[in-house]
Amino acid sequence: MLLTPTPHAEIGNSGDPALDAQTYAVAETGQLNKANDDKATGFAIINGCEARDAQIRAHLDRPWYRRLLPG
Repeated sequence: MLLTPTPHAEIGNSGDPALDAQTYAVAETGQLNKANDDKATGFAIINGCEARDAQIRAHLDRPWYRRLLPG
């Protein structure tokens, strides 16, 4: 889902150009919201991984004798 591009909205053909422009704008806003949600989800995953890695790095950077203790 994060690697799939969010497609643009479809332009309708109702016969009324003003109505088509309005419905397209509303639909395009929905597509923008989907794209922003994908980006926020991606950054949340990255931040979670970085926090996990920092915790592991701190655990490994302890003196060798401290590594023998749990936690």
